[in-house]
Amino acid sequence: MIHGRLLIVIVRESRTIASAIRVFGLLASLCLCELTLAQTPTVGVSGVDKPLAANVMAFLGRDELTCTTPQWQLSQLQSRWVSRAARSLEPFGFYSPDVSVSIDATDSCWDVAVTIAPGTPVRIRQSDVAVSGSASALPAIASAIKTAPQPGDVLLHSRYESTKRAITNALLAGGFFDARFSDSELAVFPAETAADIRLLAESGDRYQIGAVRVQQSVLDDALIERLIQIRTGAPYSRAALDQLQADLVSTTYFDQVSVRAVLEERENGVVPLDVDLTPAQKLGYYIGAGASTDQGPRLRGGYRNRRVNGRGHQFESGALYSPVLSQLTAEYRQPLADPLREWQTIELQFESEETDTSTDRRWQVGIERTRALRDGWLFSYGLSALDSGFNVADQSASARLLMPVFGLSRREADSQANPRRGSSIELSARATTSSIVSTTSFIQAYARYRRLIPLGTRGRIALRGELGATWQSDFEALPPSVRFFAGGDNSVRGFGYQEIGPEDDAGNVIGGSQLATASVEYEHAITDRWGVAVFVDAGNAFDDANIEPKVGAGLGVVWRSPVGPLRAYLATPVATEGGLRLHVSFGADL
Repeated sequence: MIHGRLLIVIVRESRTIASAIRVFGLLASLCLCELTLAQTPTVGVSGVDKPLAANVMAFLGRDELTCTTPQWQLSQLQSRWVSRAARSLEPFGFYSPDVSVSIDATDSCWDVAVTIAPGTPVRIRQSDVAVSGSASALPAIASAIKTAPQPGDVLLHSRYESTKRAITNALLAGGFFDARFSDSELAVFPAETAADIRLLAESGDRYQIGAVRVQQSVLDDALIERLIQIRTGAPYSRAALDQLQADLVSTTYFDQVSVRAVLEERENGVVPLDVDLTPAQKLGYYIGAGASTDQGPRLRGGYRNRRVNGRGHQFESGALYSPVLSQLTAEYRQPLADPLREWQTIELQFESEETDTSTDRRWQVGIERTRALRDGWLFSYGLSALDSGFNVADQSASARLLMPVFGLSRREADSQANPRRGSSIELSARATTSSIVSTTSFIQAYARYRRLIPLGTRGRIALRGELGATWQSDFEALPPSVRFFAGGDNSVRGFGYQEIGPEDDAGNVIGGSQLATASVEYEHAITDRWGVAVFVDAGNAFDDANIEPKVGAGLGVVWRSPVGPLRAYLATPVATEGGLRLHVSFGADL
């Protein structure tokens, strides 16, 4: 800023070329002077590893030494740097180092060399770490105590402090708000290269949950009471508060959830909780476009009402259009007695599907109850009614089915959008009988399993398999949505969508009563976003036990977007006639 002001003044006074030249000469001199002043000595540390060297550099106070420091000050700085370098090693257990500092003049500045022989480190001689009181039985306290340095370990001040901090945090998380350290001492004896640790904490009594005060304005109090599954009188636990917050977020009713223990109001062993709930936007709309080899280009849109009423009911409707599948859906969902783990869904759906093997126009209405079980399992049961008009090969028919349906599923992954490790399993069953409403009778079971296994730092193996079986009285009476087909992006690649299965006399695929497919794929990440893959798929839809598996294999490219992977594969049938086929898909791996 000084040079800028100087330039303005001088330029205003300059009337000739000669004077302008003198101005720029002056500015150049000022800039060179500034560069000289900005130079700093070079400092090197030797004799210790990088973490210790970095700490030495931090302690030296290099700002005190510049290229213009006079000679008479260097000896004072030299002595001071020896002391500072020695102190910088104490947090790492080195209390008797041999430190030398040399400062040598160069043409334009100084070279500083710090040479260190760290010596014998101080080691832990005694480690007395304990928590007395009712907290001593808590697993979190035991885990915190295990972090303490043990006899024979090199003294690290940071480890002592982290153990003290871990014990403090565990006591607070467990509700021991009046806990204190009766003794906290790190005694170092450099001459004996030994150190003694004493960390003794008294936990005091554990606080209980007091009043749970909820601030919200969109749901009925009765529903809020069922959502707040933490009760007055329960032992305080930070983990319980975190779980309550996660549960409330998962309902989608709220945009922000704050659960806080009001420590300043604790008394008589009780601490109140404040739960502040900011409602999410009530109405939402979405629209999107995509493409896959199975369905071609597709458009999707919909409407969502997160809170139809104060009882927490929700409604969603959507539409999907593609050359293969078009769909209209409406879904009404309501929480039940345990709203976090049990809900009921009523769904109305119309689908029009046209493949190379069949056409199907179907209406379906159903009611289903879902219950979240332990370890992430979801169990569902309900009743579904289907009305279908269909064509398969040269057969045209209609079907009316009333089916009890059952489902059991579980998914776990290390990432929602782009997991490297995880698995999913889906089990379902449905049945109907011609003696009650339906036009035919059958029992059907289906299972699908997927697993992702990391391999090294860049590789990943993806396994996939599915099995299905139908016991029926009249196969031709079954609509395409109840028959099994194989082939396509998520089945046996190298073949078209639903082009594998039993055929009629004219060679038209008509589907089978059983299904078995399997896949193994290796994916290798080239960058964080891009990867390549190689795979083998096998399987078929069939009747009886005559599976005759079809095999497809190929190579692929994967782009991992923030919302999920986009995949493009080139696949070909193996030991079967057919050329290369492109498979493009977008969506979650599990």
